[in-house]
Amino acid sequence: MATALIAFRADASLEIGSGHVVRCLTLAKALREAGAECLFLSRDLEGSLCDRIRSEGFSCHLLPAPVDADLPAGGPAHARWAKVSWEQDAQDCAAALKDHAVDWLIMDHYAFDRNWQSAMRPYVERIMVWDDLADRAHDCDVLLDQNLGTMGSDYDALLADHVTRLIGPKYAQLRPEFAAQRAEALVSRCDRTLTKVLIAMGGVDQHNATGRILEALGAWKNAASLEVSVVLGRQAPHLDALAANAGRFPFPLEIACDVTDMGHRMVEADLAIGAVGGTTWERCALGLPTLMLTIAANQIPAAQALGQTGAAILLGDETSEHWQDALAHALDRLSEPDALARMSEVAAGICDGDGTARLVRELVQADVSLRTATQEDARRVWEWRREGGANRYYRSQQEPPYPDHWNWFQRALRAQTTRFWVLEQGALPLGYVRLDLTNADRAFVSLCLAEDARGRGIGLSGLVLAEAIASGLKLTYLDAEIHPDNHASAKVFEKAGYARTGMNEGFNVYQRKVQART
Repeated sequence: MATALIAFRADASLEIGSGHVVRCLTLAKALREAGAECLFLSRDLEGSLCDRIRSEGFSCHLLPAPVDADLPAGGPAHARWAKVSWEQDAQDCAAALKDHAVDWLIMDHYAFDRNWQSAMRPYVERIMVWDDLADRAHDCDVLLDQNLGTMGSDYDALLADHVTRLIGPKYAQLRPEFAAQRAEALVSRCDRTLTKVLIAMGGVDQHNATGRILEALGAWKNAASLEVSVVLGRQAPHLDALAANAGRFPFPLEIACDVTDMGHRMVEADLAIGAVGGTTWERCALGLPTLMLTIAANQIPAAQALGQTGAAILLGDETSEHWQDALAHALDRLSEPDALARMSEVAAGICDGDGTARLVRELVQADVSLRTATQEDARRVWEWRREGGANRYYRSQQEPPYPDHWNWFQRALRAQTTRFWVLEQGALPLGYVRLDLTNADRAFVSLCLAEDARGRGIGLSGLVLAEAIASGLKLTYLDAEIHPDNHASAKVFEKAGYARTGMNEGFNVYQRKVQART
């Protein structure tokens, strides 16, 4: 199979911020892991991240710096962000791509709409648009909007009927560290108290919301009990002033720049105070309770939707007059017993950290495979067993609290008589297969799939792959017990060659003789 070539069109600047390029880099790294080649097209603007893109090992074509600040009227609400007309930008991008056979062009830019996209059609096979606004029409094949509260129907008047719509935080693009740390992080959230506070208002924080947050924290009645960490980019214009004043607050204050361990910092934090952007979903994946400040009008709908779930508290806009009072009140609320744990559990249900793998599956073909389960899979297994009411088909229909499940899962991974695998398509976990060895030549088979993987042939692939492993283990028979109402599971096992042999305490018993592999 030929290597897929995927081009990204995204900018970073003091006005735009760094978020669009950063999230594109997250996706590009995952696509590279999947075997694709990626390149970037980015305008030469003040605050450009082209050097960072190149440092990550990707080609970055730096589009010419704008020379005329007078842009034509009309177009998308954020057209000025491009600093050139859409026609000029499309011309520059076409010139950069004319010698490349581009499979996918991914546009992550609020300045452009279907006019720009249609102009790029002759130079690429397919187009994906990454949007958050639902405020302009698009000419694309796939649209991604990872925001909570967005509905596919919000784009009915903006897209052709054939366009694939990937909607909601399940598609949030997070670096692998967040999915990797999620399982253990959520166990640790059960008994936290409010001590460690992480402030992250974006890499640039042009209007110094961070400084005002620190002042408000310093005025809180229990400020001396806090430990505060601030994360910014080195290009943040107020960085030096913040560092100069770090010693005058009643709490220890760390100021960290361009960190590479954000996941670890979020795991360690008891509470975050942050803007509404890509880090919103990072915080949710790790169950980190959050106080939100919006720094742009386009953040308000997502912030309100998240606040309504109870996964975070919206303090207001950074320009409003009374958010400092709301912050003090929120800190008082979250100091109450179990308040952080309750918010953490809601947040964890918003985003599972696997959105990047879901999107890669849409862009690059991949086979189903098995890998050995690790402790990082503990939360996934717990959630799969609960999704869509799957636990009604188990002997014990009440799933244990997550900390109890975590302990059981660790024992299962260590058990000499258990073999535990995760089903994946590409890098996307889709379910598990477990063999419990009952004697020297026999094992009991358990299969569970993620809700969105059911009915797609994934379970059958898992059983076939598991039998190949069973053959290598010199097993002769595989047994399974299936609830009589679980017709879908029975159908999958029968397709895999299992035959019903009787009943055991109300469950249908199935058996298959393992086929020897050479």
